Amino acid sequence: GTRVTLLFPASSAESSTDKPAAEYKGTQACSGGTETILVVEDERLILKYVVRTLGELGYNLITAKDGDRAKEYLENGLKIDCLFSDIVMPGTVNGRDLADWVSANQPHVQILLTSGYSSDLESDINGGEQRYPILRKPYTPDQMAQEIRSVIDSRDSR
Repeated sequence: GTRVTLLFPASSAESSTDKPAAEYKGTQACSGGTETILVVEDERLILKYVVRTLGELGYNLITAKDGDRAKEYLENGLKIDCLFSDIVMPGTVNGRDLADWVSANQPHVQILLTSGYSSDLESDINGGEQRYPILRKPYTPDQMAQEIRSVIDSRDSR
């Protein structure tokens, strides 16, 4: 008796699967790095996807299943170059709260948030302002790799 309904937003954009195989290069076309990234994601499959993709690009990765655990790591002296965190997570610390804490306590750390929720919900969580770049789910490996690299490189332009 279980009923599952999936609702997907309409899109007029061309799907990446519509591109000829020769045109799609995968993450091999993206530059990686050796920086340390703290990935905070409560969805196991998404976490696995992110770790595999960024790991293939050479990044050092540390994972946390929620904002509370991530904050605990950082309070105990974990040094990172970038925070890549989901916004909506279980626990007492959501991604925006974690980003604010990191920004105040480790200002050298670059921040990229991600979410699959609508911008209306994010606006409520963010108090109506967007202080950090957000990568919308679902994203391709290339989109994630490019956004991570762009955020990390932005530290050099400050």
